[in-house]
Amino acid sequence: RIQGENIGIPGPMLFHLHYLKPYRRHRRVVTRTLLLLAAFILLIYLSLSGVFERLRETPYSDYSYPPEIDLKYLLRSLKTGSEPFYSVQNHYERYVFKISNELKCHISQNRTSILIVVKSAAAHQSLRDTIRQTWGQENRFEDVDLRRVFMVGVKANDETAQSALEDEHAHHGDLVQADFIDTYYNNTIKMMLSFRWVLEHCSDVQWIFFADDDYYVSTKNLLQFLRHSMNPRDRHLVGYVYDEAAPYRAYFNKWYVSLSEYPFSRYPPFPVGGSIVMSMPALTELYHMARYTRQFRLDDVFLGIVARKVGLRPLHSDKFRDKNQPKLPEDFVGIVAAHGVYDRYHLVQIWEQQKRLGHA
Repeated sequence: RIQGENIGIPGPMLFHLHYLKPYRRHRRVVTRTLLLLAAFILLIYLSLSGVFERLRETPYSDYSYPPEIDLKYLLRSLKTGSEPFYSVQNHYERYVFKISNELKCHISQNRTSILIVVKSAAAHQSLRDTIRQTWGQENRFEDVDLRRVFMVGVKANDETAQSALEDEHAHHGDLVQADFIDTYYNNTIKMMLSFRWVLEHCSDVQWIFFADDDYYVSTKNLLQFLRHSMNPRDRHLVGYVYDEAAPYRAYFNKWYVSLSEYPFSRYPPFPVGGSIVMSMPALTELYHMARYTRQFRLDDVFLGIVARKVGLRPLHSDKFRDKNQPKLPEDFVGIVAAHGVYDRYHLVQIWEQQKRLGHA
């Protein structure tokens, strides 16, 4: 007789229960392990997606970006030639202009003078050629003295690329090249070296317009906007402005920013770096303050940080487009600049359409 028959449990069932207990224990262990694994994966996901960093951010109401600088004292010291007691954070003066283009700007008196600085990359000659033939033409307007340069860096260990740039400049005379490695996260250096070059070689211009080489620009609309809106003797910084943009905390995002790099819950207002126009007084103060401000690798955010330090609030205009890019020909009416040109043929198509309509 099998033990247990006296309590009414059939022998085969008792045999089954005998082996079922370890199975149940095993299933509980597996379930707990899977739950722990799921919790671990969730924690990793939340960490990489920036949730925990977001919870540890410093409120923007406590914003203070180092170091604190007295702008009036700084400008007064620089004007008199004395050395400010602040430490220089960014030695932009140590970079060398391999192509300096010192004689590019000879601005006549009593004419609206605009300098267009197109931020480009060494390999983008086809885009530069297209801009020269379309919206970047220098001699379209009889009553405006307009100059155009392309700002580039160097391509590391590539003598062929360097030789091509020098040949291109010899042919067109419109390149400025500094000896920084031209990568995405060096865009802040590219922007500030553009500022430095303007101050050293084009300080008589009234307006400076910065654009990336993947933008469509209506120079005609730009001129109308400047003539009817602002005085070049005042400080102006204009573009598509983000007022309350928050840092990206997701680790694998292109624009990820750690708490150690920037601890605050949002950025100061900043204009998108792809198309900005500013007056010379604004550029002068921004450049000098930038040298004494801890550098930030996102160029447009850094410009917003420096603008806040000098007490200059960027002015938003829907004539400068970052999102909601125009698509139909009539959408470009009144537009100064629009992002989203994906190749030279697209740029030519937009330009020819707008020129026929009288808006280019």
